[in-house]
Amino acid sequence: MENRGLLMIILSQACFAAMNVMVKLMTSNAEVAVPVWELILTRMGITWFGCYITLRYKEVPDPFLGPKPVRGWLVLRGLIGFFGLFGSYTSLQYLSLSDATVLNFLAPTVTGLLAAFFLSEPYTLKEATAGLISLVGTVLVAQPEFLFGSMAQREDGVTPEERIMAVGIALVGVLGASGAYTTIRKIGKQAHALHTVSYFCMACTLVAVLTPLILPGQSFVMPHKPVFWVYLAVIGVCGFFAQFLLGKALQIERVGRCMLGNYTQLFWALLLQYLIFGETMDLLSSVGATIIMASTVWVVLSKEKEKAGKGGAIPVPTDEPDADGVLGVSRRLRCTPRMMVGE
Repeated sequence: MENRGLLMIILSQACFAAMNVMVKLMTSNAEVAVPVWELILTRMGITWFGCYITLRYKEVPDPFLGPKPVRGWLVLRGLIGFFGLFGSYTSLQYLSLSDATVLNFLAPTVTGLLAAFFLSEPYTLKEATAGLISLVGTVLVAQPEFLFGSMAQREDGVTPEERIMAVGIALVGVLGASGAYTTIRKIGKQAHALHTVSYFCMACTLVAVLTPLILPGQSFVMPHKPVFWVYLAVIGVCGFFAQFLLGKALQIERVGRCMLGNYTQLFWALLLQYLIFGETMDLLSSVGATIIMASTVWVVLSKEKEKAGKGGAIPVPTDEPDADGVLGVSRRLRCTPRMMVGE
């Protein structure tokens, strides 16, 4: 099937969107809001177990701790990735599903900056221009009061102050995700792809377990409705299959097409947001989303064209992890890492 890889990437984005819907339903519940760390514990605990079983099944050396030379980098990748996931989940309490999804599309631009600064990778004028354009889109999504005037209270019940705070938290999440991508590039082929995912899950799980023990007033919230157990199950299962489908897609599909397939997450987010919450994006957010997506697609397509001109557009499937921590993509290709809510 010619488009099997693209279909997998689209399904992975549907899983990410469904997972985020469950997170929003549980964190913004008017009766008993489930804390973010509890949701992280659920999702990452399940995914961590799945990664470990897969590594053992494939007889990968050091399935639990990974290769000794890069264990420090793997720990750093996991801890930084936690902040990316925490920022993404926390922002969903005050931002619509579509707005939170769009803001995560800023990750490729930030990753390019971090890779240029810490790894001495080239950062082109085109990428810098796209970053500035994306910043304009971010302002339109955030709609700060000092630029757009007092909006009092939005239809979704979120005040301008809460919206600005949520956008700030989401940007912390973007920075965390971008930092995680940068460490994955640093690790490269020195560790199996699932090791980077496993350490991410491990760090998130351990931090989530320690949170109620360290922070005052934090306690485990027992789901008080049977449907909440279903939500938790969906978060865990969708999180695992989203990662699995993404990795399989990159084994058989061109990186550029996979990157463009990531943007279908916004379609799923808009669809689920309308069906479940009855919400649509307002005009300014829609314009901002279009600007952010268009600028990033411009860079991705430009890179694909450059690689095609050099005869390197088609990745060669292998059993080794690539620089972005997924299986089957040739190290020869430099690609922008995926921009997933919470990775």
